[in-house]
Amino acid sequence: MPDHSVVSCYRHGTPFSSTMNLSGINITEVVERTKALLQNDADASPALKASIELILLVVVLLAQRLGLNSQNSSIPPSKDSNRKKSSSKPSDKKAGVQIGPHV
Repeated sequence: MPDHSVVSCYRHGTPFSSTMNLSGINITEVVERTKALLQNDADASPALKASIELILLVVVLLAQRLGLNSQNSSIPPSKDSNRKKSSSKPSDKKAGVQIGPHV
C-alpha cells in the first residue's frame, strides 16, 4: 500500500506515545488492531484503505482533544466547561446593607 502523507504521522507513533482511554475503551489498542486488520486484508482497495486510515486519524485526533482542559492547554479557565469551580464558604452576614456603628 502506498504511504499517504496524511496518515503517515500516526503510523510512526507520534500520537500514540501514550495510551488513550475513553469510557474504559483503549482507543490506541483498537486503532492499532484495526490498522493491522486493514493491512492484512488483500481484498480491500487502496482507496478504501486510505479512507479508513484517514478516519482512524480523525478518531485519534478527536480522542486527544477530549483530554484537554485549562490545566494542560491554552484554553482559558473561563472557557473550560469541565473545570472544577471553587466553592466559597457562605458568609455569616445577612444580605443587604449592614447596620452597625458608623465610623
